[in-house]
Amino acid sequence: MKRAQRRRPNILWLMCDELRPDGVGCYGNKWGVVDTPNLDALAETGNRFDRFFVNSPICVSSRMAYLTGRRPAVTGGYGNEASYRWFPPETYAPRQPELPKTFVQMMADAGYATHNLGKQHLARLLEPFEMSDTTNADQWQLMQMVPQIGRDVQRNAVGSAIGGVWPEGHDYPHDALAAQAAAWLAEAPRDKPWLLRVSFLQPHTPVVVPEPFASRFVDQDWIGSENVESSVSDFERNFGDVTRPIDVNDEWVSLARARYYGLAAWLDFQIGRVLAALEQSGQRDSTVVVFCSDHGAGLGEMGNWAKHVFAPQVQGSPLIVAGAGIDQDVLRNDLCEAVDFAPTILALAGVEPTGALDGRDLLASSSGGSVYGAIGYGLQECLAQPMTRNGTWPDGRGWPQRFCVRDDRFRLDRSTRIDGNVIGAEDADADIFLADSQADPSEVRNLADDPAHRGARDRLLSLLERHIAGAAVPELADFYQAWPSIVEEMIAERMEPDGPSAK
Repeated sequence: MKRAQRRRPNILWLMCDELRPDGVGCYGNKWGVVDTPNLDALAETGNRFDRFFVNSPICVSSRMAYLTGRRPAVTGGYGNEASYRWFPPETYAPRQPELPKTFVQMMADAGYATHNLGKQHLARLLEPFEMSDTTNADQWQLMQMVPQIGRDVQRNAVGSAIGGVWPEGHDYPHDALAAQAAAWLAEAPRDKPWLLRVSFLQPHTPVVVPEPFASRFVDQDWIGSENVESSVSDFERNFGDVTRPIDVNDEWVSLARARYYGLAAWLDFQIGRVLAALEQSGQRDSTVVVFCSDHGAGLGEMGNWAKHVFAPQVQGSPLIVAGAGIDQDVLRNDLCEAVDFAPTILALAGVEPTGALDGRDLLASSSGGSVYGAIGYGLQECLAQPMTRNGTWPDGRGWPQRFCVRDDRFRLDRSTRIDGNVIGAEDADADIFLADSQADPSEVRNLADDPAHRGARDRLLSLLERHIAGAAVPELADFYQAWPSIVEEMIAERMEPDGPSAK
């Protein structure tokens, strides 16, 4: 696919957190109608990628993959724990002398001004941007308000607020991020190209939504047909048991989903403000705009009201690339992954990579390969939800590590380590799951033991075994043994009036 010759464009990177593809109107939604006019219009001016998957269904390790262009098996970043200052940095990329260089740093080296506004949430010591201000995406600002809402807040089983209305009379603090981005764009450099990332926390928990967005979709029925015959992996089923609220009915579920999509509509409105500011800056015609999420989220499927699994609504993310020199109104159905993001942006910027990258330039090729994913460390002390200290394996062992591979038709994932012990592909603990993503788009029927799909299972398992064989194995026993005291210290810091801002 050819791109027109032009001077190096600016890059406006719009990122969000926990947005499922079906949280954007143009992607469609099986339950109802989601209204996101700004993102829908953006998609019409560029390429919309319908089969884009992240490399880890959790924040830190996914964001590492976006920025480094390397999969978790290379970086050794498999979970959010990698962002904590107690986490030993020598465990990153243990076969390499230093952290992988991010594509943002490569762009800065090539003359780009690079700036982040909003959420970072990266592995310790990984600081890609020349300037970064995370103030207006602080999760703690929102969490402090949740107790004032009281019993009207809907929570999952580990206490996360998954549905609520922001109190009247209180400013919603994250409205300030779009205004901050607008101010930056008004003064954006004109003597050199720039990369600005505007990184929203939403629709990540706490899902406590300001009006009028909180009520926008509550009159829709967000249940639909829930009676799907399923045979998901033990890993996915057990994670659902960790986060599933007790004694909730369809009305409760529908309301929680309405709040989530209401927060997606709030996000779309904020993105509209940023795009309007770009237009007013006079630099729209020389700017490429990209939009994505770090991963999706569960909205009660198999009990999951969080993330952490490879189900398509969790591992999937919207991706839109539009603007200067990009073909308009293009729908892409090739298989793509988050590590493709770095080489794509570098190619758009005309910057040669100065380190190895695992992905491909999405605008130079429409032929995708396999997508690989990983989650967790698989040690005795590991939990499904480490920050809330919830979720051992049902038999009392630590929460397992799990790897995934996708090809053009199938998804296969299996557990690879538990209690620090390696799980072989033939072990019962491997808990192999195989889905036919074409015949079963929700990926809820396990075909791993179906003789008719033995060939697909063997082929994908062979791909995954080669990937696992070269995967980084961080040494984290000491870190996890100290984990309870680490969490207590983090919470105590948060309770201080001048505690640290969340990255």
